[in-house]
Parts: sequence; C-alpha cells; structure tokens
Amino acid sequence: MRHMLRLLAVAVIAATSACGSAKPVSYDLLNVSSSSNAMMTDSFTAHSTWSLTYQWDCAKARVRGNPNASGFGYVLYNADDDSTAYETPKVDRHGTKGNGTVPYQTPGQYYLQISTPCEWQVTAVTGTSSTPRPSSRAGSGT
Repeated sequence: MRHMLRLLAVAVIAATSACGSAKPVSYDLLNVSSSSNAMMTDSFTAHSTWSLTYQWDCAKARVRGNPNASGFGYVLYNADDDSTAYETPKVDRHGTKGNGTVPYQTPGQYYLQISTPCEWQVTAVTGTSSTPRPSSRAGSGT
C-alpha cells in the first residue's frame, strides 16, 4: 500500500509540474530612453500589443538646487501624424520617485513627450507572456 501511495504522490507531483508550467516569456525591446529633464523620445514601432514601463527619481534634481522637483508625466503621440494616441495618451504621476507600467493593445508608430525635471527612464517592449500584463493603474509615487 505504501508503495502505491508513493507512486501516486510522484504521479501527482509530475502532473502538477507539467500542467503548471507557464509558456516562456518572449519580449522584444522597442525603445529605451532616459534623461534628467523633459524631452521628446525617438519614435518606435510596435507590431503587436506592447507596454511602456517608466520610472523617475528626483533626488539628484533636488540636490542640484531644485528643492521642489517632483512628478513625472508623458504624452504618447502617433509618429505618422503627430496626433495624440487614442489609447492612454497621457500619464501624470506625482511624487519624488516612482514607477509603473502601462499596457497598450494598439500597434503603431509612436513617440513620447516626457515632462519632468527629474531623472527618468522609459522602456517600450512588445511580446507575449502567459501572465497578464499590469493594469494601466499600476505605478507608485511617493
């Protein structure tokens, strides 16, 4: 009986491991931009769903003499006609430091106008994953 229970336990573990394995994550980097002031990014092309991850930190701006440095924002533009993008075209975050990710469903050619006096980085990626993307409300600011 013990032998059968061991075999059953091994079979359950093996089946659970096989069923629970996620599809491999595959992302393609579209664009990475960073700076320590407001600017326009280079354009990039998304051929499928994509996401934009951003982060900012105002510590150095405050040390350099801008004690009120705070916040991060961007406007997403269509690169073909300079109109604002339809899907989540504007993000404004408050605080001296933070990050977030915004998922986009619409392929196209885009660029960003970044608004902040702080150091920042944005990364646009496209790809597939078996895990759901973060919601557009993701992000933190302190």
